[in-house]
Amino acid sequence: MTPINDLYYAGPGIRGAAFVLDWLVRGVLALPFVYDQFGDDGSLGSPKDPLLYFGVFGAIFVLFAIMTAYLGGSPGKLILKLRVTTDDGTTTPPGLRRALLRMTPSLVPALPAVGGVITVVLPIANAASIMFDDERRSLHDRVGGTRVVYKERLNTF
Repeated sequence: MTPINDLYYAGPGIRGAAFVLDWLVRGVLALPFVYDQFGDDGSLGSPKDPLLYFGVFGAIFVLFAIMTAYLGGSPGKLILKLRVTTDDGTTTPPGLRRALLRMTPSLVPALPAVGGVITVVLPIANAASIMFDDERRSLHDRVGGTRVVYKERLNTF
């Protein structure tokens, strides 16, 4: 028999795909604001003001937090029919407080002294956590008191 976590909790593969989709959405949203016009050869122009860069990514962070809080997921998760729920795994969406707490680890790579190392270590730690945790909870899920489940299976268990 297949364990319940294989049927209910989203595993590392589909969550990794949602992560990639989220980065694509971030890129599409941010690119026009972060870089000057494209060069004649099709290359990106020069980066704009760094404060604008942080403002744009801050706005995207807030957008993703609101989507998670009130729709139950980031664009990648919603596209792949995953939902972020409260830690009881039966309700959606988790609300703004939990969504913001859940996204807090995403801010750590912005720290000047350790950001570069954390940018590499955090996704690896999250993947390991999802693979070896019985409920497939990432570090983000632990901090926010959430779980990521398959939407169509929310009322099954």
